[in-house]
Amino acid sequence: MKNERKIAIQKPKVRKQLSALSLENRTFEYEDIVEIGRVEGTIIRYQTAEKVIFNEIVFQDVVFEDVSLKYVELTDVIFEKCDLSNVDFSNAIMHRVLFKNCKLVGTNFDGAHLRNIFFDTCNGNYASFYFTNCKQVKFQECVLNQADFGNATLQKIEYGSSIIDKVQFFMTPLNGIDLSDTKFDTIGVTAEYLEGCTISAEQAVAFSRALGLIIKE
Repeated sequence: MKNERKIAIQKPKVRKQLSALSLENRTFEYEDIVEIGRVEGTIIRYQTAEKVIFNEIVFQDVVFEDVSLKYVELTDVIFEKCDLSNVDFSNAIMHRVLFKNCKLVGTNFDGAHLRNIFFDTCNGNYASFYFTNCKQVKFQECVLNQADFGNATLQKIEYGSSIIDKVQFFMTPLNGIDLSDTKFDTIGVTAEYLEGCTISAEQAVAFSRALGLIIKE
């Protein structure tokens, strides 16, 4: 039996009945507020705005195209089966947010503060979490190949059985992080920040390569 870490993630506080919201023709403005509603089966495109606030919103089957929402605030938000590829969420503040079966290829979370965030079965290849502050964040069966967690602060974070090949953790302390169930061939780490990181015996070879060691058989 696998020794799985159990991190308590607060779920989004979203009421069962939400009225439909139409956002495809809405232009977001600075410090705009969008709250309490459901957005389904649409495309949100060509949006550039800072400090937009989303509160108690469910996005389902929504495609975000050419969207930049720097410093966005997301509280009690669910994204289900959404395509958020290349969306700019840099410097965001997110609390109790669920990403379920979403495409997050190249999504930018740089400098964001993430609290009680659950990534469930998402494609996060090339996603960037550079300088991100993560606390109580869980990745469940995600694909995160070549994602960047460089210079990040990771506290109470779980990667589970996600695929993290070529993920970068340069200058990121990994104390208390359990990577033993993840899958990868190579990984980028900083040697002095490895203390306290849990890995499997099989992964030790990949870590050795990352550190430039030569294993003689």
